[in-house]
Amino acid sequence: MAESSNEASSWQSVEQTECPPQGEFAQGFGPSNGGEFTIRSKDNVEFHVHATILSLASPVFKDLMSVGSGERVVELTEDAQTIRLMLTYLYHQTTPQVDSFDLVVKGFEVARKYEIDAMTEWLKTLFRLETSPLYMRHHPLEVYDVASLYGFKDLADACYDHCIRKLDLEDEEEMSRYTASRRDPRSALSLVSRLVKRRAIITQVLFTGHLYPMNLLAPEWERTHLADKLLADKLICEKCRLPYSDVFYSSVSWQTFWAHQARDILFCEPLVDCEQVFKIGFLSKPYAHEGTQTFCEQCFELLQLRNHALWEDWAGMTQAYLGDKLNEKIFVE
Repeated sequence: MAESSNEASSWQSVEQTECPPQGEFAQGFGPSNGGEFTIRSKDNVEFHVHATILSLASPVFKDLMSVGSGERVVELTEDAQTIRLMLTYLYHQTTPQVDSFDLVVKGFEVARKYEIDAMTEWLKTLFRLETSPLYMRHHPLEVYDVASLYGFKDLADACYDHCIRKLDLEDEEEMSRYTASRRDPRSALSLVSRLVKRRAIITQVLFTGHLYPMNLLAPEWERTHLADKLLADKLICEKCRLPYSDVFYSSVSWQTFWAHQARDILFCEPLVDCEQVFKIGFLSKPYAHEGTQTFCEQCFELLQLRNHALWEDWAGMTQAYLGDKLNEKIFVE
């Protein structure tokens, strides 16, 4: 089951951050703090700033402040909270506190509008810091949404693995909440499309028994380090081997059983966290099938007692093939 611990609820707890009184926004940027230039927010909070600092950081502000002379007041369309975030970053007074996705989006907007590229990069780091309230592992769906909104492909790819765990495509109520809460509907379409395609690839690989790597007689094995291992002879018992060899679309029972168990895990976890699926212990662990034979006992004895290392070689090649098709890592780097 995907980790659907109500992303909307956990997101709201981050979003519902009370703003300080408007007067507090201007602290550190009052008349006594110097500055020959005044910025007025749309909610009528004034910030006294130094033209040199803003001009060095932003070509847009440089143009604004090069017009005229003497004391000047410029009214901006941003609110006081957003302007304070920008100024606190530019002045390096303290590390600005960004504890909501609403505020970080405002930050990206102001950074883009005034061409403050360094601020954009700093805001992106907040999604990667474990100590940040916006850490992508805790809020992957929100981070993916913001990344899609601003075209941050590197960020979207970085949090994609966490989205696999978080979003349950089979839960209609959860999917309805998810799609309704996106800032950018295209981000929902993008992520759901990626996850649906991912499931389709997993299903195709695991349940297409007549093709490599599930077909133990496929010609592709001749180009691998297992070319001389006679996989069908070593991994299928004598009783099952004859029909498997003679019928093109045949399957072997342990493979079908393993594929079903593996699919359930792979659907809900990134490949890098599924190493146990490709170990012999996963095939032989107890399952709730009392009174029913899950797959051929002779094959099981052959694999478990004599050829478990070869089985893991085959499974490892299947893992690598999936990694290539899914464009996912199979080992932690």
